[in-house]
Amino acid sequence: MGKILRENKVFLYPFLIVWLLLAVILFVFHKATIHMAINQFHTSYFDFLFKNITHLGDGLTPTFLALIFLFFSFRKAIILGGSSLVAGLLAQFFKRAVFPDMLRPKAYLKDVELYLVPGVEVHDFFSFPSGHASTAFSMFMVLALFSRKKPVKLFCFLGALLTGFSRIYLSQHFFVDVYFGAILGIVVALFVYYFVYNAKGDWLDKSLTSLRT
Repeated sequence: MGKILRENKVFLYPFLIVWLLLAVILFVFHKATIHMAINQFHTSYFDFLFKNITHLGDGLTPTFLALIFLFFSFRKAIILGGSSLVAGLLAQFFKRAVFPDMLRPKAYLKDVELYLVPGVEVHDFFSFPSGHASTAFSMFMVLALFSRKKPVKLFCFLGALLTGFSRIYLSQHFFVDVYFGAILGIVVALFVYYFVYNAKGDWLDKSLTSLRT
């Protein structure tokens, strides 16, 4: 695990630094205050950007990518699909079984006139943690683990960050929901990668293409 962490410091170090700094904001300000401050800033460009980029965390993207990886490596396909699935399921377990009464911004701030992006269905319940953030950070963490190129790892970090922020921008989640959802996704991705990467079995290093030859 230590080697994995060292080889992916381009993703993990910025994540750690940013998340430590953001922890100060969580400690100092109430989640409603943070959300209302962010909600003041909207443009048509950002509405379009975040309305679309948020779908990177809905589960379809990692599923599609895992299917593509089946043609290159069963091991990588299992890591990508498995980590996103576990992260998503754990997020659903926490929000529905452990924190079922946590309201989303629109319901929690029902007496506040929030800006809601046109064309986006905003939900009311099961706010904590963010499932989209868990899935997105898990997916991008795995993609960073797969690559040896630092620019790719940095791109993955930025992709995860933007997807997570989209949930706040769209008023689907509070900042704290995304914060802990991201941590959940990162932790799950690292453990799934470690165990599947070290799993024995020659078939894991084959692919659908190799089976046809």
